[in-house]
Amino acid sequence: MLEALPSAMRMSYNSLVREGIELYLFRRQDLLRSMLSVADLYFPQMELLLDRAGLPLELKYLTIVESALNPRAVSPVGARGLWQFMLPTGKIYGLTINSLVDERMDLEKSTEAACRMLKDLHTMYDDWWLAIAAYNCGPGNVNRAIKRAGGGDQPKSFWEIYRFLPAQTRRYVPLFIGAYFSMYYHKQYGIEPRELGQALATDQYLIQEATTFDRLAELTGVDREVIAAFNPQFKRGIIPGNTRSYPIRLPIQGILNLEAKDKPIRSDQLSISLEAPNLAADKAGKGKKGKKGTKGTKGTTYRVRSGDTLSSIARNHHTTVKKIKQLNGLRSDRLKIGKTLRVD
Repeated sequence: MLEALPSAMRMSYNSLVREGIELYLFRRQDLLRSMLSVADLYFPQMELLLDRAGLPLELKYLTIVESALNPRAVSPVGARGLWQFMLPTGKIYGLTINSLVDERMDLEKSTEAACRMLKDLHTMYDDWWLAIAAYNCGPGNVNRAIKRAGGGDQPKSFWEIYRFLPAQTRRYVPLFIGAYFSMYYHKQYGIEPRELGQALATDQYLIQEATTFDRLAELTGVDREVIAAFNPQFKRGIIPGNTRSYPIRLPIQGILNLEAKDKPIRSDQLSISLEAPNLAADKAGKGKKGKKGTKGTKGTTYRVRSGDTLSSIARNHHTTVKKIKQLNGLRSDRLKIGKTLRVD
């Protein structure tokens, strides 16, 4: 069955490969079912990008070994995303990684970066198994293994240098073959995808203003957690579309709702705060702090001033934006100067 796999790589079969196959088919069946259930969310886009780069489509199965198809996966050493890029390597291959955005967790961007890296490694070794090994442990370790195996500057096969590679990499290639075999032949072994309910039809929407998941949830009617699940690259639920355009993935109905409302996407929570110390008041009060709000029979109230945002008001009164909006029946983040708000 192994030789019947549609692959541009010449497969090997030995006890190590058999162990990798049995791991997924028998000892990790629950994990295999889970990965089969989400494969259609990720593999079509991966195949498109691998094909565009002229790479073997079966390289998509590296993400099985790397992250078990979890875009939020984080390794003990800090590698992230489906393709498990370390931060420096991700930046080398063009991924944006900062306090708000981590494209290692973006399906399209991380796959494009993986394609560039795998193409570089194949150019270096002219052998896919050595390139895959180098993807796991780095070219330096592979080069040292080749030298220790007596290859000098001439590349040798993965199995010839196997015993000189790091322990993790010695398992990596057999696990890749095992993952490919198991995902391809799962039906022959009676393994079916886990039932996850009806999948949401989604599409991409281009964000060109600074906004938040909360604002998008308000405009689209899509639950914030759903938006976050489809867009894990935005680490804090903030999309800095004012710095560059960002495509996000949303349920199609949510996109239709967004376009029908024709309202600004920008979140007022991201406006630059004009808060500053009231030096004149401090001087008049001899350094004593004024009251944050007025306490009444219906709770504490606050009168909106120039530069206020819901976020700053919530922070100053030790509450949340959501609670303030609920108390005052607010449906948007916009504030009118002079308006009195209940804050508790």
